[in-house]
Amino acid sequence: AEPNYWFKAGELTIEPSERVIFRDLKFEAGDNTLLYLPYLSQNFDRRLGFQILPGARNIWGPFLRMSYGIPLGGDKDPDTGIVNEAPYTIQGLLDLRARRGVGVGINLFNNARGNVRDDGFGRFNAYFTHDLDPSIQRTSIRRTGQVRKDRYRIALEERFDLSFLDQADRGADWYFDANLSLLSDRFLLEDFFLRQFQQDPAPDNT
Repeated sequence: AEPNYWFKAGELTIEPSERVIFRDLKFEAGDNTLLYLPYLSQNFDRRLGFQILPGARNIWGPFLRMSYGIPLGGDKDPDTGIVNEAPYTIQGLLDLRARRGVGVGINLFNNARGNVRDDGFGRFNAYFTHDLDPSIQRTSIRRTGQVRKDRYRIALEERFDLSFLDQADRGADWYFDANLSLLSDRFLLEDFFLRQFQQDPAPDNT
């Protein structure tokens, strides 16, 4: 069977371990061109560059999730313009959901932590959505309390180095772990961040 939609590029260049470059890129559905970009450079680090995810879910309806990430700081190569060893990565989010409305957010990653999934530290997240219908839910379990249409999430997971406290120079490791989460309501993760909800449905503040 033929796919319902696809991307088509006039020219494709792959730089191993770095990025892929599209020229004359089209996003087509059937015989219709929905999006045209004359040039797009996509880094293999999924946090950088432009990411687009179309799809559909029963609680969202048809949706389009988009993000764009850029490095902060670091040294720019004068020949290629590529930023190397950036200490931070910032990512903007835009989600369009037919049944739930528009959501916007921002992610900040501390690249000095390496892969943030290794120990869970090194990231800040802020997200807001005006939910068109908060009554929509995945399960038939009755929800108690009112869920407002303005819904948000703010989360910080970071480890702060406090080695300066070791004034006696004993070689001790001093650090402070922050795991902070502020949710507009206890159903937000289930409705919009299902992966996080499955891992930790009720995050605490430590």
